[in-house]
Amino acid sequence: MTITLATVRTHIRLLLADPESRTWTDADLDEAVRQALAELAGAAGAPIPLEGLDGEAGPSGLTAEQAQTLAGGAAGYAVLSRALRRAEAVDLGQSVPATLLDWAHARLKAFRAQVLALRLVTLQRSTQPPYAPWSDPDESTPWR
Repeated sequence: MTITLATVRTHIRLLLADPESRTWTDADLDEAVRQALAELAGAAGAPIPLEGLDGEAGPSGLTAEQAQTLAGGAAGYAVLSRALRRAEAVDLGQSVPATLLDWAHARLKAFRAQVLALRLVTLQRSTQPPYAPWSDPDESTPWR
């Protein structure tokens, strides 16, 4: 199965219990995907293309596991954004923004744990070091 922006959006909508797109627009979810993808790419040490996002036409480099992780992180970012918008609105359900914020923070905590786990797996499988090799120190430089 090819991972595209549309398939990631579907996963996010299922996590958010919004399969009919009544609460979150595609633009809202796309911004959340950008945020989560940037964090995931940072852990991978390389950009990760996602077909359909910002005009990307090539195939995604995401595995199914990474796509699920991305969807979970994007769901957290989407809820956080909504909670912030709701916190500024005047309504009688004052606990709603707090509940949304709690859910978003829990989702993002789980996302960051998954990103760390994926980073460790990536580093273990890598045939090249993800960092520039250090040169040997000049022997004539005195150490203090």
